[in-house]
Amino acid sequence: MKRAGIRALVVALALACAESAAGEPQVSAPRSAAPGSPLACEIDDSADITGAYGVLSGAGGTRLSEARAFPLALPGGRVGWVVLLAVPNTLSPGAYDLRFGVREPRGVVRIARTLDVLPRTFVHETIRLNGSLTALIERYDPVKAAQARQLAGILAAFNPGDVYDAGPFALPVANFVETAHFGDRRTYLFDDGKTLPDIHEGVDLAVPLGTPVRAAGAGKVAFAGDWIVTGNTVVIEHLPGFYTLYFHLSRLLVATGAMVSRGEEIGLVGQTGLATGPHVHWEARIQGVAVDPRLLLEAPLIDKSAMLGRMETQSP
Repeated sequence: MKRAGIRALVVALALACAESAAGEPQVSAPRSAAPGSPLACEIDDSADITGAYGVLSGAGGTRLSEARAFPLALPGGRVGWVVLLAVPNTLSPGAYDLRFGVREPRGVVRIARTLDVLPRTFVHETIRLNGSLTALIERYDPVKAAQARQLAGILAAFNPGDVYDAGPFALPVANFVETAHFGDRRTYLFDDGKTLPDIHEGVDLAVPLGTPVRAAGAGKVAFAGDWIVTGNTVVIEHLPGFYTLYFHLSRLLVATGAMVSRGEEIGLVGQTGLATGPHVHWEARIQGVAVDPRLLLEAPLIDKSAMLGRMETQSP
């Protein structure tokens, strides 16, 4: 769902809002997180929820990440609701606002929380580019611009029923050298002497050409094709609004629309697009905002058992 659509939903819910002090939904949200972290916020309620949203905002109400909630089937026939948000890697340490709207038969309940964003240090590096790679970035190309818009549209898609894998996720290759990290602050040095600042939104995992690249989790292939900057590219939808991306492949082994399982081969490592050596660039995006993919390896993004336990504890 595009940002304009989310804002419209927020406005509609706010207009219908009916506050309730008793029996309001319980929101379980992280109290602190580092830049680049995913935020899985759970809404536990025995009432009939018909919709919800969440917004992470900063000073002056600036919206940093926002999303609709989606229903999640739990053991025993229970249903919980989840809002997936992301902490942008550019945020400074401090307190930020988390706000939720939960639509029920009685109206909409608004709930406020605070998120403490922790300090995080990122690597700074300068990357020299040859003439062809300089031209790839500097030269305007309407096809390249259209592909960037296409990617943005894919990542903005929100399909409430597309719940395939909540993790934990797996690395797409093994026995690699990590040549670039999530959140690296980069300065591109072009062959004409100009420079361009940039932020690396994923991790670069260097392995030999032709090494199989595997899906980090189960899901639907939202895109598989060749783009100018990212080369042979695969984008996989795992949850509503949550995608992993794989760039610079030498060969594609899946097609758009295919269903894949965790660990399934989706392509081969290459050096296509804007790449200075053979590697796979691996990204994770929530509502279009990049999160550190390595954080997805540690634990499930959504812990269904813990969510069900909270719901049963809160039930009368």
